[in-house]
Amino acid sequence: MNRSRIVPTVIVSSLLALTLSSCGPFGPGEPPASPPPPVTGSGTPTPDSTSSEPPAALAAECTELLDAASVAEIEAGTFGVPTAASLAEYVDKIRGEGSPLALFVDGGGLLCPITNGTRVSEIFGFSPITAEVADAQKARLLSEGFALSTHLGGELYSDTRMNDDVVFEFFFLGDYWFCAIDVERLDEVVANSGAPL
Repeated sequence: MNRSRIVPTVIVSSLLALTLSSCGPFGPGEPPASPPPPVTGSGTPTPDSTSSEPPAALAAECTELLDAASVAEIEAGTFGVPTAASLAEYVDKIRGEGSPLALFVDGGGLLCPITNGTRVSEIFGFSPITAEVADAQKARLLSEGFALSTHLGGELYSDTRMNDDVVFEFFFLGDYWFCAIDVERLDEVVANSGAPL
């Protein structure tokens, strides 16, 4: 059965809504063309003021995480991306139920359920994540039967149990994590997230 074609649904009770610095060898006495950006106290490089391109902005809306064709396909059906208000209600509900999916919003990212108002057909999202939270989530996924593999230079945790769920893939890369119903959707979300991976 192809999970990306036949998507199980889950009943819900309310309306839902990633530089490598290229380090080449330098000849004797040849310094690099420009110094690396300064590092703040938090260990995060500050933006290089001489750079001609601003850093990419993170996706701020669920539709920004998808390709145009995917958005059109969703909008043509009976399911859709929730409004901000109903999304907030949904996140509050799952947070109250102890769902780890609420961590995507709590971490400053997006969690996007595709819903028809009463049922969710899939959920995708991304968020920054600390090393401590990432370690805890990886341990949780392994304890729940997810299989670990490598994907796009990161760690992919796949649910192989074929249960009635709306998230089968979790992906960790750099300081971010992602979730989606299948690898195809996951790759789309990673590519469109704006995360500096």
